[in-house]
Amino acid sequence: MNIKNILKNYININNIPDIYISGISYDLDNIKYGNAFFLINNYKNSKINNLIDKLISKGVFIIIKEATNYINNGIFFFKNNILILLIYDLKKKISKISIEYYKKKNKNTNYNLIGITGTNGKTTISFFICQLIKLLNKKPYIVSTLGNGNIDNLYKTEYTTDLPFKFFKNLYSSIDEYYDFIISEITSHSLDQYRINGANFNICIFTNISHDHLDYHKNIFNYKISKLKLFNDYYSKYNIVNYDDNLGKEIYNNFKEKTFIVTTKNISDFEINKFKFWLKLIYVIKKKKFNIIKISSNFGNGYFKTNIYQNFNIKNILISISCLLLLGFNIFDILNVINYLKLPLGRFNTIKKNNFNIIIDYAHTPESIYKLLFEIKKKYRLKKICSIFGFGGNRDSYKRIIIYNIILKFSDYFILTSDNSRNERFKNIINFVKKNNKIKIIYNRESAIKYSLNKYKNSVIVIIGKGHENYQILYNNKKIFHSDLYIVKKYINND
Repeated sequence: MNIKNILKNYININNIPDIYISGISYDLDNIKYGNAFFLINNYKNSKINNLIDKLISKGVFIIIKEATNYINNGIFFFKNNILILLIYDLKKKISKISIEYYKKKNKNTNYNLIGITGTNGKTTISFFICQLIKLLNKKPYIVSTLGNGNIDNLYKTEYTTDLPFKFFKNLYSSIDEYYDFIISEITSHSLDQYRINGANFNICIFTNISHDHLDYHKNIFNYKISKLKLFNDYYSKYNIVNYDDNLGKEIYNNFKEKTFIVTTKNISDFEINKFKFWLKLIYVIKKKKFNIIKISSNFGNGYFKTNIYQNFNIKNILISISCLLLLGFNIFDILNVINYLKLPLGRFNTIKKNNFNIIIDYAHTPESIYKLLFEIKKKYRLKKICSIFGFGGNRDSYKRIIIYNIILKFSDYFILTSDNSRNERFKNIINFVKKNNKIKIIYNRESAIKYSLNKYKNSVIVIIGKGHENYQILYNNKKIFHSDLYIVKKYINND
């Protein structure tokens, strides 16, 4: 492909020669002969020349790097017969350049993209939507924290919402593989960093917002602004919002004509009819092994049965139903298959064997941990609760105190252990912890889990924070294999 075809909207292409490239890349470890390489990381000036020499030696045909100001946009020069081109604001344009490349490369360019953003629930909702679509004989492709691809055969990626070249490569190749719908988690980081700039959505979904990622966003206002970008800066045919969240109300008020509201609050029939699209919970009948749930919507009313009992996951199911309704599925067909829904890996995974009651969950925000432990306390009110949790290093330290107090409130025993320490010493991470009879500190996470399984066999053991993850980052960024689920299964099978 001629490089001019994908850069024509950003520079005067008449000034540069024809260069036919074999691909586009910005990953130094995955350069192929004939690539156009986009130098977008913040490398120090002293390293730039060495990097360029390395790229040339690997057979790159053109190097495109950030111009320091608008005046230099489109300026180019040669080094060892390789064209080096400057583009101003390259980071913001890289997504649209990716779209140009993959649109021209792929046969099919029309996609049905569903984007899900919010603090909690993104992964669970994306999996629920995928499962329902598959149960109704359509083919979904997922982009999630757990991986990308066919829901039964995911491959891991470095980011939840991938970097632009990978994101759009997957998007367009999934169309060529005849997937009917692409369901993608959209993180606040990816929105803030313009990773999906230029994407169009069939449906955008908002789950909720609470305290998280403030080490990156600095304050809750910036965090909200980044989430709102999905609705303010991107085209979507429809929106779905959790109307019980204040930011959900704000999104609805800005886009009333195309926004579907989901609520579990007791809103009267008179009030609910002011909405164009709506779904509300009527009641939940709790049985021993399952719930019977009645819903009402502008698409019709009905019942469904599920063994997923947590209130926050019932809300996640309702949001997923709303998505399928907007995609054109029949409400009764949807309700008939909900009983087959399963929670994704690391989300309220329950293990019951012998005397063990163990729950493994990815919860790592104050709100998600509160809701998790509240539901466990309610269900197992006659049992004691042992919680195992560790705080991540080099992250929002204020969040630690909030989470610490929530776990203390709901737990009879609290084992404080390590999570991903990164470049912060464990001693510093827990420096605010005071002596308390409930608390035991065990640095090694595997030892902490084994201790709880030996000591609190007749309690409910809740292992929080890592969920599906199969690694741990120790001090000095040393990465090791670690899986809470693997340790638990190995231990109780040998018990």
